[in-house]
Amino acid sequence: MSAINVEAECGAPEKARACVLLVGMFDKVKKSLLDLKGLDLAVKGAISHVTGAGDFGGKAQQFVWIYSKGTPFSRLLLMGLGEEKKFGPEVYRRACGFAAREARKAKSKSLAVILPDSVGGASAQELAGAAVEGLMMGGYRFTPYKSKNDESGGIASITVRIRDKKGLEAVRKAAMRGKIIAESVNLARDMVNTPANDMPPEAIAARAQRLAKAYGFSCKTLGVPELKKLKMNAILAVGAGSKRPPRLVALEYGGGAQGKNPPIVLVGKGIAFDSGGISLKPPGDMERMKDDMSGAAAVLAAVVAAARLKLKKRIVGLLACAENLPDAAAYRPGDVIRTASGVTVEIISTDAEGRMVLCDALHYARRFTPRAVVDVATLTGAAVIALGYEAMGLMGNDDNLRAALHKAGDECGERCWPLPLWEEYDELLHSEVADLKNVGGRPAGTIVGGMFLKRFVKGLKWAHLDIASVAWSEREWAYKIKGPTGAGVRILTNFVEKF
Repeated sequence: MSAINVEAECGAPEKARACVLLVGMFDKVKKSLLDLKGLDLAVKGAISHVTGAGDFGGKAQQFVWIYSKGTPFSRLLLMGLGEEKKFGPEVYRRACGFAAREARKAKSKSLAVILPDSVGGASAQELAGAAVEGLMMGGYRFTPYKSKNDESGGIASITVRIRDKKGLEAVRKAAMRGKIIAESVNLARDMVNTPANDMPPEAIAARAQRLAKAYGFSCKTLGVPELKKLKMNAILAVGAGSKRPPRLVALEYGGGAQGKNPPIVLVGKGIAFDSGGISLKPPGDMERMKDDMSGAAAVLAAVVAAARLKLKKRIVGLLACAENLPDAAAYRPGDVIRTASGVTVEIISTDAEGRMVLCDALHYARRFTPRAVVDVATLTGAAVIALGYEAMGLMGNDDNLRAALHKAGDECGERCWPLPLWEEYDELLHSEVADLKNVGGRPAGTIVGGMFLKRFVKGLKWAHLDIASVAWSEREWAYKIKGPTGAGVRILTNFVEKF
């Protein structure tokens, strides 16, 4: 996807130069009209006409095009913001996501969005960032594999416009932050969208190396010899059935925070393709299993975002990458694997491979003496049963860490919901021949996945985000496109910025 230019400016709405001018209006349009007298006059009363005729009422997901002559903009797009009392950055982000889709259909290359004045506690800065995120995420398309790769309808520039020059610099910074966040989300989407034949573990590692060089953080890749030396038999077992060997990628971003300041460690599940292994998945939708590296993509993109935002934090990102395929060398149900921590695991299902690669990566995280560890994974289909497609599952062993992630998610529009890790669930992982099993049956599948990981983080402050429910969308809605959503990037970036 081509780079999008983002700018901020001040001045009257009717003076904005763009192919399309975006103006949000609440469902009480009379109040909105009071702020748009000059603009309404410039379009010869067209705004008053469509609102007075009932063609536009300001309801959420409602849009009306107004064509204009003699103005610096070619067309005006009114977008409904719904009830003012429910308004906030996420409402605006979603509205702009819908608007980006409308603008793309019209092949509009430049957009100018008129920021509403502070409403309901949402500042102009917050709304500027939300607008840019919504427009850039909503306008995303993945086209590298199209024979006719026509990006002529893509958005090339976005301008956020306010009336008062006094707040312009703050709005500009917020807009640029929104651009970085959106580009990082779209980076993760690109990686997940790339077919598994072009994004095996070694390609994930190579992408990480290039990004590290571009944005000034370190990247170390552990191949099979290093994994064997570290006794990371769980990662090795998962990757044993593939001709494309596993990798553990370690990213380190210093952010000016030197000395003994302990880092935040982010761990991502990077299963480049998940067939289920010997415990083969049903064929329906298996082509989607290229998305099983969404956690690793999110961690890599979040580290990139942190580096580009120049956050004053120490961050370590660990990408646990393997390809889970059936083969004569593949690990089997009934096998017992001794993990890097020394804990032995009886394999009940080779399709519970994510927790296997993560347990070795979580053990590796100890060497950084972290202040907190957060892992992100498309871990369980049961997360969809528990939460639908509206939230990721949140588990952990530290109340403050869980609360910080919950708040970070609410602030950026990536909601998570806490699930318990009570001791009673441990019984489901009891094994007769090993320290524990890798699955515990159908009951509480998402929780049992969290309980398994909890065994490997004793003494660490740890949280687990199961993004299986939100990593892929089957419909276009707001700023989500059909396919990978880039889930995890925004919550992780917001979390490390504020924790």
